[in-house]
Amino acid sequence: MRPNASDLDLAAAWLRSEKHRAEYLAEVNECLLSTAGVSAGCRVVEVGAGTGETTLAAARAVGPTGSVTALDSSAPMIEALTRRMRQAGVANFSTLVTRMEDADLPRGTFDAAIGRYVLMLLGDPVAALAKIRTSLRTGTRAAMAVFASRERNPFFSIPSDIFCRHGRLRADDPDAPSLYRLGDPARLKRTFTDAVFGHVTVDTIESPCGSTASAKRAKCWNRPHSSADWK
Repeated sequence: MRPNASDLDLAAAWLRSEKHRAEYLAEVNECLLSTAGVSAGCRVVEVGAGTGETTLAAARAVGPTGSVTALDSSAPMIEALTRRMRQAGVANFSTLVTRMEDADLPRGTFDAAIGRYVLMLLGDPVAALAKIRTSLRTGTRAAMAVFASRERNPFFSIPSDIFCRHGRLRADDPDAPSLYRLGDPARLKRTFTDAVFGHVTVDTIESPCGSTASAKRAKCWNRPHSSADWK
């Protein structure tokens, strides 16, 4: 199936903005890898991998004895990711062009799961996390970065609010996919616990982006035996 024009445009725009993004998301990337416990020899699954910025970092962290499986629903994004990895001389990766809802992940296989700014945009974050959880080995971790509340992200929210106000558009449905959907720490934590993750914590990372933007990082231990549903 050929990618549509919007997918191609999005991939091209994402690549153009990469240098700026790399500057203000460096700490987020580092925290994702360290929180998920990504280290030499790990098998990592990445959700919403995009053009491979964090994929490359993860592949280098796990080394030749580890591997990264990168998922994204956009074929142009995955094509750009593959070019990046090959240009970097990295071979310990595989890709899947799929929506998270349709992903066929092997059970009990991965040592870590990561995702940067994708969880809040999925149709059913709980179902997605449950699928990720079953693909992880017992005692391993998942780490997801999401946007904090719109009040904590003026660089993005103020222009959006002005556009909505003057365009007389309705405010976002709090349950619909959007940047700030999981910005409330309690809701973010509940999303993980509803997916039967245990030992969930939520931390804040400040990422300067024109003006200060914030991200929430959720981290959790995948310990099925700590859940009443996994006896």
